[in-house]
Amino acid sequence: TSTFFSNEHSQFTVPAESGIFTYAALGFVFFTAFELFCYFFSNLTHPKYYHSLSTADKVNYNSRVVSNFHAVISAVWALYYYFTIPQFHVENSIAFATETVTPLFGFSIGYFIVDLALVLYYYPQLGDIFMVMHHVFGLAAYVIFAYVFVKHFSGCDLKIFFN
Repeated sequence: TSTFFSNEHSQFTVPAESGIFTYAALGFVFFTAFELFCYFFSNLTHPKYYHSLSTADKVNYNSRVVSNFHAVISAVWALYYYFTIPQFHVENSIAFATETVTPLFGFSIGYFIVDLALVLYYYPQLGDIFMVMHHVFGLAAYVIFAYVFVKHFSGCDLKIFFN
């Protein structure tokens, strides 16, 4: 299999065909499904309280659950890589670092797209302009990282990195 990057410190490879936008699509599907799961799970676990909420409040409730889930998973994922993979501490290991966080960044892009869509659909009940800006700037940061930082520091071919 081909890899995004080649690095003497890397102990595994990432297939070239699994670019960041593939992970973003998977993150989008996952978080959309998780939003629906939260709706059904909340109906089962505390139906009296959940049914008393308006539609916008239910979406807000589910969005906060999904947001916290994303935050915890992202933090655990990042800490796991930081503390368990010695290549993160080797000088000039940017290529390795970008190779290993690509799934996390794609996962986060998928989350931001799902949550931004909900914020826009239920605007202004679910969030004000600052919530929209938060998601737009978050997406921009991930895309800028993927496009500029990775291209500049690792010299990867973007047609490999982006499917």
